[in-house]
Amino acid sequence: LNGGCLKRTLTTTDIISIPIVCRHQIRMKTQLRLILLAAAISTATLCDAQDRIVGKLFVTEVTGDTHLSVGGKIVPFKVGESIACKNITIESNAESSAAGVLSNNTGLYIGPKSRFEITRFEQAPFAADPNRVEDEPSVSNIEGVFYSGSFAFCLANQVFGSTAKYSMLGADVSVRGKRVVIDATDAKTIIYVVDGEVTVTTGPADQAGIVVQSNKQVSITPGVGGGFPIVTVADIDQAIAEKLSNQLSAAC
Repeated sequence: LNGGCLKRTLTTTDIISIPIVCRHQIRMKTQLRLILLAAAISTATLCDAQDRIVGKLFVTEVTGDTHLSVGGKIVPFKVGESIACKNITIESNAESSAAGVLSNNTGLYIGPKSRFEITRFEQAPFAADPNRVEDEPSVSNIEGVFYSGSFAFCLANQVFGSTAKYSMLGADVSVRGKRVVIDATDAKTIIYVVDGEVTVTTGPADQAGIVVQSNKQVSITPGVGGGFPIVTVADIDQAIAEKLSNQLSAAC
């Protein structure tokens, strides 16, 4: 419990029995997503049907010093801001964290001492019902790089043709969520697939990759002598289950 609220993924039946204060928090977070998504849709519908729009990050929470680097310029994170996600780097210091919602309806949490780059985020013009917060509003394609720190993702139901691809320690990871946590360092990156699926590829010849599904964790370490990364898969360590739940709660 955290302030009387459950710190885990909730189902419909859970919500019936949880405290009123928790239900209020859930409603507030859902309402915020509806507002942000509706605003994004109103902008996107101005585009021609053949156009691709640059995806955005809507900042919902900031603690401490979290900032952006855009074209070498440092810009502080501020709650309520809408940030175009093209060649941006997000960084937090040891005492800071942030959360937001991407315009493809992915919830994102950025932990302390983290560095993450979004190199490309494009979407088709929106056509979805903004009241369906569990779905993507349109086809989206996002690419990025994890350098260090901790991150949690709460992904919407992906539209056919959507992709989310990230690089780390020489490996490429395709995420088909829904709930994923990443801990990255120079020596090792661990991806916790709490719910969903990711595919890890380690070079041009690795076409199929390693598919990792729910309740599994995958560790990526640099290859020996500059070789291909080493990938190992195991069950999620239950000793960190509470930590993962807290990170996902911040994202979702």
